[in-house]
Amino acid sequence: MKAVIFDFGGVLINIDYQAPRLAFEALGYQAFGNSYSQAEQQEVFDWLETGKISATQFYDEMRRLSGLSLSNEQIRQAWDSILLDLPDDRLALLPQLKQAGIDCFLLSNTNQLHIETIYQGLMERGIHDFPSNFNKVYLSYECGLRKPDEAFFQLLLEEHQLSPQDCLFIEDSPQHRTTARQLGIHAPDHTTNDNPLPILRAYLPEVFG
Repeated sequence: MKAVIFDFGGVLINIDYQAPRLAFEALGYQAFGNSYSQAEQQEVFDWLETGKISATQFYDEMRRLSGLSLSNEQIRQAWDSILLDLPDDRLALLPQLKQAGIDCFLLSNTNQLHIETIYQGLMERGIHDFPSNFNKVYLSYECGLRKPDEAFFQLLLEEHQLSPQDCLFIEDSPQHRTTARQLGIHAPDHTTNDNPLPILRAYLPEVFG
């Protein structure tokens, strides 16, 4: 492998896909679970993840969908509840790749609100330049593309002149792995919130063996 492509949520940072549903239901938005899940979501979340709407527009749309007079902060806290911890042992994997001369990328479906919360949490731990662990960070809301769209993968491959067969993709969502495999990228099964180290050991024993 010449490059490792990491998903963010469920691979490096632990997440709880059910937490936003429970948080919004507690606020009175009982139908939230019909709108958002790991497998599919309403277009408002796609818009947020591809940068087509601002945070303010997202808050307004959530009030419209829920029919509730929720504050921006209530919506933000419920939405951020999906985010758990980013374990130190997973962070430690990234410099090992860099030291071994393996290209390292982040390819994530995410939005400005979640990234702000994640980076703030990292800074509170003294980690002020998390993106420097990667050759480049590809965030869906900045790129205007999201997985499982082939174009998101192709953007990374073409910008860095990478052959798919030289790339390892670690991702917890099956629909995203399917696209990667169709392109010829190695995309082994990975369970949400598992440590990616066993996969790295299997594909890069010279680095993690």
